[in-house]
Amino acid sequence: MPIPNQPPSELERLAAILQEAHDVHGVSLWADAWKRLKRNKAAMISLWSLLTIVLLAILTPLLPLQSPIYQDVKNRELLPPQWEGFSLGIKQYDEETARLIAEADLQVAGNAKHKELMTEVEAREQKHPTYLYWNKPNFLTKPLISLRLLLFGDFCIPSIFGTDKL
Repeated sequence: MPIPNQPPSELERLAAILQEAHDVHGVSLWADAWKRLKRNKAAMISLWSLLTIVLLAILTPLLPLQSPIYQDVKNRELLPPQWEGFSLGIKQYDEETARLIAEADLQVAGNAKHKELMTEVEAREQKHPTYLYWNKPNFLTKPLISLRLLLFGDFCIPSIFGTDKL
């Protein structure tokens, strides 16, 4: 539909401008900021460093580090660095608990010996080394500790840099 009183050259010019506007794709603020951030090497190194620190902070219960609670306070003063790992004894504790459960299963359900064994099993579960070595693990920490025990077993990395006089 032709527009009256407009020369054809003006219509062609407007159509060309409209076509050019359709061909241009804009860049969002996020994409522009991310592109400029990626060009800055110091900013990218800082970003990766911060992400690594945050990831390690979240996954700390997964690492085979020395227990944060169990400390040999009496013999701790000025110890040299230790390179050999040590065992927490959780595997043996779990094996002993499993043995008690199996022994209780062999007893008659209402038997006094059965009740005694089940009471001992419940007491052992409440005093499990997981609760001894990690202070009241919550719903986020428990799965990480379980995964840590699956991956590394009872192995722990000791204080590699030694200790100071506290």
